[in-house]
Amino acid sequence: MNRFIIIFALIFLIITTFPGLAIEIGGSFRFENLAFRWDREINDGFSATDFCYGGIFYFRHKFQKFEQNLSLHAEYSYDAILKNTVRSIVYYNGNFFSFGVGPFIGFMNTEQVLPKFGITSQFRIQVPGIIFADMGMDSTVGNLLEEDGNYQQEKSSISVGFYVPNAICSFNIVRRIFTELDDSVEIVDKQVDYSFSADIFKKNAPYKVLLTFGFQSLSKTYDSDIEHKLYSIIIGAQVNVDISDTITLTFGLDSSIYTFGQEELLGVSNPGTYLFRATAGINVNLDRIISERKLRGDEEEIIEEIEEETQLEDEE
Repeated sequence: MNRFIIIFALIFLIITTFPGLAIEIGGSFRFENLAFRWDREINDGFSATDFCYGGIFYFRHKFQKFEQNLSLHAEYSYDAILKNTVRSIVYYNGNFFSFGVGPFIGFMNTEQVLPKFGITSQFRIQVPGIIFADMGMDSTVGNLLEEDGNYQQEKSSISVGFYVPNAICSFNIVRRIFTELDDSVEIVDKQVDYSFSADIFKKNAPYKVLLTFGFQSLSKTYDSDIEHKLYSIIIGAQVNVDISDTITLTFGLDSSIYTFGQEELLGVSNPGTYLFRATAGINVNLDRIISERKLRGDEEEIIEEIEEETQLEDEE
């Protein structure tokens, strides 16, 4: 937790010291018991009182010289599977296709001192207002784990969606894998999420709602021999609320309808406690704030000039 707070403080200091670097800044915090703790041992069962946390902090910048078609997105994230990651992607936004590429870095995840470098990429093809498909991949470079503390991180996603009146519907698959060598034992943390989502909105309304129904596959494997598996059927809802022209708040809750275990967790079934994933976040449009302040400043200067001219005319 201390590591998480320190990283957040550093990022917050940078983006507030140099606000002109980003049009938007934001972040979210996640708290859940629908995941395995990072320090899970080989003989552990599953307890709904083992809570995990995570979060994302990001900034986005659109390059005005390129007519809003080119943008930069950078973020730090932490979760129970991939742990600490930083990614930055330069993205081209076209009418029918969009793509982006950039560096991907994992750090402070094991006793290994040096960070792990990789690449992140995204691609989107669409017929505006009708159908779209998204694909993304984050992966560290290198496939061999030769020393204790070495690790690999991988995230892939694919979405296919379509538009209906006042909603965007999509089918989604997100896959995350963290592979580590610890005491010569290869440990693999893996989570795959299958979901259908509907992003519901209304024109000029200060809110929108994202509804999700999905299936989560969670596993931890020790040296390809002992495997802990936990499956969950999940429903979720997320609400985005515009409290002003510059600030948007986000609140989300995923709940397990039914959870059951396999392999070493065979027999685990809805362990008597509510299983959930709660999120809360904020997005701030710095560009709009700066523009409004500049506009107010220009208006004040004009008023002062008018008052000075009026005063001079009265004196004459």
